[in-house]
Amino acid sequence: AVAIEVGVSCFNAESVSELELLNTLAIKRSVKVAVSLRINLGISAHTNRHIATGVRNSKFGIPFPELPSTVSEMHRWGNLELHGLACHLGSQITTLRPFQHAIRKMKALALSLVSSGIPLKHLNLGGGFGIEYKNEKLPSLEKYAQVFVSELKNTGLELVVEPGRSIVGRAGILLCRVLNTKKTDSKLFVIVDGAMNDLMRPALYNAYHNIQPALVRTNTNKSIVDIVGPICENTDCLGTKRKLVLPNVGDLLFITHCGAYGSSMASNYNARLRAPEVLVEGDRFSLIRRREAMQTLWAMEEFNP
Repeated sequence: AVAIEVGVSCFNAESVSELELLNTLAIKRSVKVAVSLRINLGISAHTNRHIATGVRNSKFGIPFPELPSTVSEMHRWGNLELHGLACHLGSQITTLRPFQHAIRKMKALALSLVSSGIPLKHLNLGGGFGIEYKNEKLPSLEKYAQVFVSELKNTGLELVVEPGRSIVGRAGILLCRVLNTKKTDSKLFVIVDGAMNDLMRPALYNAYHNIQPALVRTNTNKSIVDIVGPICENTDCLGTKRKLVLPNVGDLLFITHCGAYGSSMASNYNARLRAPEVLVEGDRFSLIRRREAMQTLWAMEEFNP
């Protein structure tokens, strides 16, 4: 409702029930609402199964075969205007092939709607462009652009993409201090003050982030270690089987490529306070998010005996 009132230009809808809700809200306000239908194309992006959003059994999008009936139903209601089609195959996609497959299917869908008299304005091809977490070989942004433009240049449709992670992923690091080291009969653990609540990706879907010491010591003897946080969960592991010079208690380690899905997925899990954020440019820095105070953990609670 708020989005309609402030004039959001177009809504991406993923189901008939969402469209019904938008139509009801539009009728109450006597307005027309522009929508784009997100289509599930049933295309595998060959990425981690937890971040593949365009496959047939995922919760995302309107199933490809249901598009004609969905469009007919939407037009019957009268207060929704179809401005575009959208898709999103997933995240951390490292090859062009899924995008080539998707854009051809989306182009065919769009042109069939245009030929039937529906004046579509844009195609939203989502994002998912990968970044180099662990020596991935990636196409350049120019290669992505060539794929999109070559298919759409004569259609008259505006191209919308959502680069997301590829813009900000490399920009952030998580700085952790070593609390302790622990040796068992099978492993050597480095315990840091950062945890899964600060960076959820490794625990959530076994994502890899490079971990390095902030201060490189002259000692070159390296050990194989697991870098873990202090939360009481086996999944509170930031990196496994990493080859590092064994750090001392108090040393700083930094975890790379946290600019995407780092702070935005952080939480107060296990009653931990979220970390502050510092913006660094050259030799200048500024605090852009304060460290949470302990009082914030119970600030919203009410005691009513």
